[in-house]
Amino acid sequence: MKKSTKFFLLSILSFMIAIALNDIEDTLVHHYDRSVFAPLGHSSYWYPDWTRKYVDGDWAKGRKEIWFIDIPAFFYDGWHLVKVIRQYFTINALALMLLGFGFYSQTYSNKSARSDYIKLLIYASILIWLSHIILYEELFIRG
Repeated sequence: MKKSTKFFLLSILSFMIAIALNDIEDTLVHHYDRSVFAPLGHSSYWYPDWTRKYVDGDWAKGRKEIWFIDIPAFFYDGWHLVKVIRQYFTINALALMLLGFGFYSQTYSNKSARSDYIKLLIYASILIWLSHIILYEELFIRG
């Protein structure tokens, strides 16, 4: 397997993980009561309660701090934690894609190899789209 293909496949995997994490974010915000997280209750870490990051839950009192530094929001709820991890995988996927295209330009100079690579891109796009539908609708939201 060529280097460009390996980078491309790793990029697809990173995008799929980022999509799954995005689906978890949407589930937490829009469908918590019907989700796999619902049995944990409204007081759990996974319930999106934006007031936890403020002093006494009051926006007017400002964010909780250690000395003068705001405590990152992902310490207070799962939505922010999932968001940080999703951003990492998205950036990672883009970096791997760019590396793959760098190796692609060095490797695939003939026309048939280019058409194979384009087919791989199309199949990967379909796979990513289908995984989004399956993960969001089937795994994270109940009935």
